Amino acid sequence: MAQGDATSSIEDIRWPSLGSAVRRIGPAFVLGAVALGPGSLVLSSITGALYGYQLLWLLVFSGVFMIVFMEIASRFGIVTDEPIWTIVEHKYGRIAAVVGGIFAILTSLGYETGNVIAIGLGMEAIVGGSPLIWGTAGAVAAIALITLQDLYDKLEKLIFALIFVMIVGFFGTLAITGFSPGEASTGLVPSFPDQQAVFLGMAMMATYFSLYAAIYQTYLVKEKGYTTDDIGQSIFDSAVGITLMGIMLIAIMITGAVVLNPAGVVPESAVDMAVQLEPLVGTNASLLFGLGLFAAAFSSIVVNALIGSTMFVDGLGYETGMDSKPVKLVAITLVVVAWLFAFVPSLLGENPIDTLILAQAVSIVGLPYFGAVILILSNDRDVMGGFANTRVRNALALIGYLASLAIAVYYATSFL
Repeated sequence: MAQGDATSSIEDIRWPSLGSAVRRIGPAFVLGAVALGPGSLVLSSITGALYGYQLLWLLVFSGVFMIVFMEIASRFGIVTDEPIWTIVEHKYGRIAAVVGGIFAILTSLGYETGNVIAIGLGMEAIVGGSPLIWGTAGAVAAIALITLQDLYDKLEKLIFALIFVMIVGFFGTLAITGFSPGEASTGLVPSFPDQQAVFLGMAMMATYFSLYAAIYQTYLVKEKGYTTDDIGQSIFDSAVGITLMGIMLIAIMITGAVVLNPAGVVPESAVDMAVQLEPLVGTNASLLFGLGLFAAAFSSIVVNALIGSTMFVDGLGYETGMDSKPVKLVAITLVVVAWLFAFVPSLLGENPIDTLILAQAVSIVGLPYFGAVILILSNDRDVMGGFANTRVRNALALIGYLASLAIAVYYATSFL
């Protein structure tokens, strides 16, 4: 157990001062790159364009559930000495661990396919040219980053910079266009206007409320070197990081509701979605939206490849550090395979936006397994000792888990 000086149970968690907590923010922003990937950006934009404010409630609920699972995952990663699938192997056998690794690689492949597509679309909006060429260049750049040593610190700095680009674009537009808080508040009442809203809403929720990303938090807190005295810091980190990502997704949905919905524009390309930014930058909207889409995709493509590869090699019993050879080799392979899945449909004439949305649906396959594993282990006192879940945490997590189960079941049945 990674012990600190005095924190020996969940009741003794130390809370950092606000200044100290802000200075040490880190892992949740790395995972925010996944939560605010191109899939969530595109889906929030399309949902706002089609349904205005009506599905706003889904982002709020998703954010709450994500914070709950991130807190549980942070605590689990700090308290335990071994990676999560290694612990699963010890308690339930190799097959259970391998299944987790396989689900992780499939989930990662779905997200990664969307990332490669979005890099191509983003660069097309910025400078023109072929999305295939730009997507290929982005994949090569991601592979180059993955090969670097001491990757965590470099990744953290890159993601802070890319998130700043997105903040400027979407919050700037929201400030210019304005919106009615009264009208927006009507979107906090749970409802689905029609069947398509269920499909889009569930996909959007799954990209933000990602149990796959929560599982990876158990690895990231180890990379950061947190001890049990840092659990309070990790909770703050999770809450702030996930909340900020949620606010940004809400801003994207609202700009879609304010700008695209009244005009009847349903985005089918990056240029269509860029219309949201015209009130802020006029004819430069495509440039700014392209930068935002590229930032979302490129920050996510590296993190996502590392998530899938780390969990996969852990499931197979190999070393899981970001700088380990197995993690890097699998991550590079993931990017290459995702590149193939991204552009073969385009060469066959498929709309890349449709391919991106379908890729997000594929990534939902492992949600029930990931949620069950983290819930069961975080309640196991042989594993967690005095840091096992409280009743309140379990109640909130169970509601979130049932929501994730509903998403997975809905998608499974929709393709039958």
